[in-house]
Amino acid sequence: GMFSVNPSPPWITGLITSIPVAVILAYLGLAFDEWPDAEANLKKGVKSLAYKVWQYGISLEWYIMSWFLFVFVYQVFLIAVGILPPMTALTFLTFPGLIACLVMLKANFRKVGGYLVIVAALYPILLLVGLIVG
Repeated sequence: GMFSVNPSPPWITGLITSIPVAVILAYLGLAFDEWPDAEANLKKGVKSLAYKVWQYGISLEWYIMSWFLFVFVYQVFLIAVGILPPMTALTFLTFPGLIACLVMLKANFRKVGGYLVIVAALYPILLLVGLIVG
């Protein structure tokens, strides 16, 4: 948004803030999205990190939480260096919901996965609220 409405946007700040988080969330989301089809796609010869998570028996819950934790740590770094305002820490309110969903994910992947997506969708909403509130 800031790149389209600001005549002189802080490009470096925008890129430092958005690109790492976008890449991290893409890897997280890819494994989550491909998980149900991983076995069939591996037999077809499809190769990606998401399928390797399934192939090597890595816990999907652990994998997802690792990426989320990296996003939170990176956000703390951005707050500490003054790029993000402290109120963006409102996103940490999603953490208990993420943990609850990941604990229950194996019980009912489709249903709990839907809840996980909803909880994860709160992250950018709370980030925006934190930016607005300052």
